[in-house]
Amino acid sequence: MLNHSLFNPASPQGLNISDLFNATVIIALAVLALVLGVLFYSIVRFRAKPNGREPSQTHGNRRLEIAWTVATAVVLLIMFGITVPIMNRTQPPSANPAFDDIVVVAHQWWWEIRYPHSGVVTANEIHLPVGKRMQVALQSGDVVHAFWIPQLNGKFDHAPGQTNHIWLE
Repeated sequence: MLNHSLFNPASPQGLNISDLFNATVIIALAVLALVLGVLFYSIVRFRAKPNGREPSQTHGNRRLEIAWTVATAVVLLIMFGITVPIMNRTQPPSANPAFDDIVVVAHQWWWEIRYPHSGVVTANEIHLPVGKRMQVALQSGDVVHAFWIPQLNGKFDHAPGQTNHIWLE
């Protein structure tokens, strides 16, 4: 039985996307651990005292506000720095239709797959040579469709009148 899962990439593009997903999860877990740590510290440190006095209220801690704003910006910049190179490795640099090895046209209820260099047209099946990078043009004949082969590349939407290009390997 085949394992058609995002966690079992079968292409360089799928591996890059899987690595990005794993990095995102690790960063999100680190942020979660930090937030929970601060929360539990605050619960213990600032809990009600036996004498019943309400703790003093502090408003407008400028250094703290700057620190969490800068920390958030740093995390976003790290995510941006990780994401952009992966996008460049998974997306074709040109959208020249002359380089299209496969054209996938989505129709309601079926997919039309054209191989322009050989003149072959199939329905609902894509055939790829192993180890060869193929530029694929995604088009729609009627409504917005989503194209996704989890092990090979990310999910792409295509709308009528618009052509998107991806690599499959």
